[in-house]
Amino acid sequence: MGMAKPIKAGFLLSVLIISAGCAVPTKLSTPSGRPEIRINGVSKDQISNKIISAMETRGFLLQQSSPYSLVFGRAMEDNMTAKLLYGSRNSPTPEYRIQYTLAEDSDQMHILCSLWIVSNPGTPFERRQAMNNTKDAQDMQEALDNLKSSLE
Repeated sequence: MGMAKPIKAGFLLSVLIISAGCAVPTKLSTPSGRPEIRINGVSKDQISNKIISAMETRGFLLQQSSPYSLVFGRAMEDNMTAKLLYGSRNSPTPEYRIQYTLAEDSDQMHILCSLWIVSNPGTPFERRQAMNNTKDAQDMQEALDNLKSSLE
């Protein structure tokens, strides 16, 4: 039983090293460095409806909505690495969270995304790890570009 802790610690260290080697930070070539687009001649309601539909199709739940922001979340049930790195004793399953900020700028809409992995979601002990310089951010930029193409 005394060997269990060193074995578990060694396993977790191996997972961290492997994960760190695979997670190559990437910076998007947008003004903010995060996924973002500007769309001409489209209302905020049109954009919000399209985003909500797309996110719910991908398994995300709308958690918060305001005239300027949409926040979606999805439990990371199937991601064992995320559970090991971001789970806790009280909340073993972290949440993937995406926030869209919608801002009107004269005749165009500016849509900006923020991506996080959240430990202890829905509790006062939430901890957010930004995922804005990852492959997921690149995928989100591609999704935003497709959104723009479908609306313009």
